[in-house]
Amino acid sequence: MSFRIQPRDIDVPKDDPFSNDLLGRKEPIEALTRLVGSLEGPCVIAVDAPWGTGKTTFFRMWGQHLRNEDFLVADFNAWETDFSGDPLLALSTELLRSLEESADEAWRADVREIMEKVPDLLMAAASTIVSTATHGLVDVKSLLEPTERVRRYGEAVQRFRGFREDLQDVANSASESRSGKPLIILIDELDRCRPPYAVELLEVAKHLFASRHVVFALALNRAELEHSVQTLYGDGFDAHGYLRRFFDIDCRLPDPDRGLFIDNMLDVSGIGDTLQRVTEQEVRLH
Repeated sequence: MSFRIQPRDIDVPKDDPFSNDLLGRKEPIEALTRLVGSLEGPCVIAVDAPWGTGKTTFFRMWGQHLRNEDFLVADFNAWETDFSGDPLLALSTELLRSLEESADEAWRADVREIMEKVPDLLMAAASTIVSTATHGLVDVKSLLEPTERVRRYGEAVQRFRGFREDLQDVANSASESRSGKPLIILIDELDRCRPPYAVELLEVAKHLFASRHVVFALALNRAELEHSVQTLYGDGFDAHGYLRRFFDIDCRLPDPDRGLFIDNMLDVSGIGDTLQRVTEQEVRLH
């Protein structure tokens, strides 16, 4: 007799992503799909919901629904890349890998060419351009002479500009091949990351990957993310106002029906079956 403390992932079939939707998420997913389909970008959307209310499953269903509607979608799990300590490395690598797998053959070579430039991009991140581009958050203390720092700064500017132009070209190609639909980048579990990594990832996404025809959507618990910001800057810091500058659109997921939610959690974890067997045994013993 056993049950899982951590429930199994809910199956999201490709042909019907809502077939196991027990929390009524189809309606908000379809509404968000209509919204992103009308956006040109750049745009960053915050999808806010408390912990344990199914944000990851929501994003999995939404991602599959977007693909079924012919959007180009890239998935990024922030928490799984937290160990790297480098959000620029993680986001650029995972984003381009996802794009290469999903890209049309006509411009897949363009994605591979961008991937080859990532090492140069990371070298540029060792200069003061990172601190400038992210408003001082990513502070790289250089011991170089001033003249050398100026030279490297200029080179870094060119590398970042070239990277963004290449990304823009890919986004344009994706949009043109899909009737004007933007590239959608889904970032999950941001609020589970270490505070410095979570905030730096926001900075990188907002300032270094902002392009036309690119829409970021981030699943998060906004209250917890605000705590992360205050951990970095102090309890008196206006974390709510600080985060507002990153998000163009705020979306709050409707709270699931509590009874339905509890029944679903008992079902997928196996706890319900275990409790039922225990109850039946107790009845027989008495």
